[in-house]
Amino acid sequence: MARHELAATLCEHLGWVTLTGTAKTGACLEFLQRLQAAGLLVLPTPRPSPRRRSTSPRAVVGPLIEESPVDCTLSALAPVRLEVIRDTALVTQWNALMARWHPLGFQGAFGYRLR
Repeated sequence: MARHELAATLCEHLGWVTLTGTAKTGACLEFLQRLQAAGLLVLPTPRPSPRRRSTSPRAVVGPLIEESPVDCTLSALAPVRLEVIRDTALVTQWNALMARWHPLGFQGAFGYRLR
């Protein structure tokens, strides 16, 4: 039995879930590893995980935005509006801009988000 499967089974039998009903497999795996480190149990050897495809955004050809510095207050740029992006080309552009300008870069969106 794989470690993750073992943790999921334990969570199911112990009722170890979050408020939304999702099994706490991550916490269970950590707990099992601590028990193994203390010599209280022996876990199955970890299986090699498959390589994941890179989530880096595709290169976008052409100018993305005007790169001149903005040296004014936000109110001077009024009206400013936010739009939800649904077009695939605009999502690709958004991802490229995030990768280029965000201090942490962009490795792919996670969780609930609007673009």
